Amino acid sequence: MRFEDQSTKCPSCKGPLTLLSHVKRWEEPREVHEVHEDLMLPLLKFTEDEKEHTLREAIEHLSQQFGLSEADRMKLLPSGQRAIIDNRIGWARTYLKKAGLLSYPRRGYFKITRTGFDVLKQNPPRIDVRYLEQFPEFVAFKTTMHLSGIGLSDAKCYEL
Repeated sequence: MRFEDQSTKCPSCKGPLTLLSHVKRWEEPREVHEVHEDLMLPLLKFTEDEKEHTLREAIEHLSQQFGLSEADRMKLLPSGQRAIIDNRIGWARTYLKKAGLLSYPRRGYFKITRTGFDVLKQNPPRIDVRYLEQFPEFVAFKTTMHLSGIGLSDAKCYEL
């Protein structure tokens, strides 16, 4: 099933939430947690097969699921060092890991945790920073970022 076939609405523009309609929006300076929140739930659902996955597998899967063109996949961050979609999925993975929904069982791989399964059982319409704040591990991470001067509200476009 393609993502745009689902009845999910973008919380910002209230239109259908599709990667194609939001890639342009991701290129604009925005808070880092906003640009990848659209990807957190789809990424978590991707891992529900209980297998270990690489970031590259997740990028390929989500890019295909959302119907991204090769041109969209190749769009780079302002630094020119990394593709926007790769960066955004990477941040989504980091946030889910920091909340305890994903784990890194070995170098370069991630998988869903029991907590991640519990979240999927609740069938949330969206996973965003506000949702993740219910997990103490995420609050600790967010606090650490703030104390180190990389506050979530200050971030524009960080690369992993």
